[in-house]
Amino acid sequence: MPIIARSTEVLDLDGDMDAMRPPAAAENADAQDGGHQADGSSPDPGTLTDANKQHFSDIAETYGALPSAQKLARHLAGAVRALYALDKSATAVLDFGCGPGLVSSELAGDVKTIVGVDISDGMVEQYDKRAQKLGIPREQMHAVCLELKGEPGELDGATFDLVVCSMAYHHIDDIAATTRTLAGFLKPRGHLIICDMTRPEEGEAREIVPEPFHEIVSHEYGFSEADIRANFAGAGLADFGFHLLVKARVHGSVVDLFVARGVKPAE
Repeated sequence: MPIIARSTEVLDLDGDMDAMRPPAAAENADAQDGGHQADGSSPDPGTLTDANKQHFSDIAETYGALPSAQKLARHLAGAVRALYALDKSATAVLDFGCGPGLVSSELAGDVKTIVGVDISDGMVEQYDKRAQKLGIPREQMHAVCLELKGEPGELDGATFDLVVCSMAYHHIDDIAATTRTLAGFLKPRGHLIICDMTRPEEGEAREIVPEPFHEIVSHEYGFSEADIRANFAGAGLADFGFHLLVKARVHGSVVDLFVARGVKPAE
């Protein structure tokens, strides 16, 4: 894996948390409030998906202006350039969990086309507004509101040289299924590159994401390198790489954000 310079910056996600805080779940001991069962097990996937759709639509108009989100997009775009030889005349990109288009807009000048996908219609609207404001033609950069399931005909059967995903995995219940789905959109030798929170290793693993965010988060401890490696391998991806990208202050703790890369083997 190419060497990626680890930033010494600490992104202040805490400073932006109030803008992203979902409404507190109603107290109900017999329900799945807060995204988790009373025994700590994962929420029903349908409930989690619906909660995320609503939450990210609610914050869509303000999320793109968050300084920490903008900085992370720049860090991830730099890592993508180090990991993949972008070609302005050829590279087709899928930005999964695209949000308002921060990562896509950082990469748009270096690739041929970018398609953003998000389950939040509010985020998709902001994504397309961002592209229009930047003067990027729709045929070069646009978003689709869709929950990808790997079914035939999704995205009109398109395949991509590169799939990127920033800070979405911890919101997804079944990351194994999602990784297989994303790998299915890759061309041979295509790259899947994701960024998310690294699971703390020192001592007993600590919860990074507490209430009230549990209603929209399925992996509140983040992910270990072994977690991501296993999911990439299960999706048939090779040439695995894992690198710590930048630190972030999250709910009072400083955690590492990682970037991971997997490559679809040539046919």
